[in-house]
Amino acid sequence: ETVKAYPSMLTASLKHELAAAGRIYLLARYLDQQGKGWLPVEDMRQVLTKKGSALRVCGWRRLRQIFHQGEGIFWQRDGNGRLWLAGAAKIGQNLACERFQGKPIALPVQALLGGIQAVRAHFYASFHSSRKEAAPISRETLRGITGVPERTQLEYDQVAQIRRESN
Repeated sequence: ETVKAYPSMLTASLKHELAAAGRIYLLARYLDQQGKGWLPVEDMRQVLTKKGSALRVCGWRRLRQIFHQGEGIFWQRDGNGRLWLAGAAKIGQNLACERFQGKPIALPVQALLGGIQAVRAHFYASFHSSRKEAAPISRETLRGITGVPERTQLEYDQVAQIRRESN
């Protein structure tokens, strides 16, 4: 199972250190099967924090912190216990993406369920999967685009199994 994701949005999430909120947003989009654009917070709490849940990624306290972190960027909460999900264009605007480059990708939901390092690695790898050409790109350029230091890029290459070639 996959969720539609925009690589520009994922790399901007990395750059602004919002990978945890980005993961919860993508899982919320996955859970919103009907496409209503909102989910009850209590339902998300049960699915994302309950022990034994297939989509458990954190505890309730951490989820509350992430809800606060992503407020106004990825979603808005109302007084009725609902989380209203922002659209991709609004998130791009909130994260100062000038425009989305490349085509959206189908990110496996399983990639969002591991530890946060694995999630960040997949967000980083999404940039490579959206590139049109296989032209070489320096680690320094990647750092400017994603905000990920060169040493961490090497770690993410291993975690996300990115095949690299030296120029």
